[in-house]
Amino acid sequence: MATVNLPLSNGGTLSMLRGRGDGTFDPSRDYPCGTDARWPAATDLDEDGKSDIAVPSRFGTSVLIYRANAEASFGSAVSIRIGKGPAAVTSGDLDGDGRPDLVTTFFSGDSLAVVLATGPGTFGAPTALAMGVSTGYLELGDLNGDGKPRIW
Repeated sequence: MATVNLPLSNGGTLSMLRGRGDGTFDPSRDYPCGTDARWPAATDLDEDGKSDIAVPSRFGTSVLIYRANAEASFGSAVSIRIGKGPAAVTSGDLDGDGRPDLVTTFFSGDSLAVVLATGPGTFGAPTALAMGVSTGYLELGDLNGDGKPRIW
């Protein structure tokens, strides 16, 4: 299991700390993730049983996907073009196909981007959804028990 410590500055790194299972952690391993990256999501995006990390970058146009390797290490980032200034990303099965999809907010504007999975670790084009208000951090969850996720 990896714990994510993401700087809220222009540091440009994602620091991963591997838990030892006794309340202590191995030394951090840093991965480049662009400038001013915030609010990542950890989930198994490629369906291999290991948590991958999705990281939006405020001054970029993409979400970077770091796929987990053995022993809580991560490979090079794969970039998914999302739109200008992604702020936060979360994941969940939005279309009922059993695959984790992505939802991203933006630092400026009043929309979300929904990116549906097309296969294990692969994604289609983003679809913009108007929100009517400026967005920031977000979560997905089944708020009324009907088995369908809601974005809030």
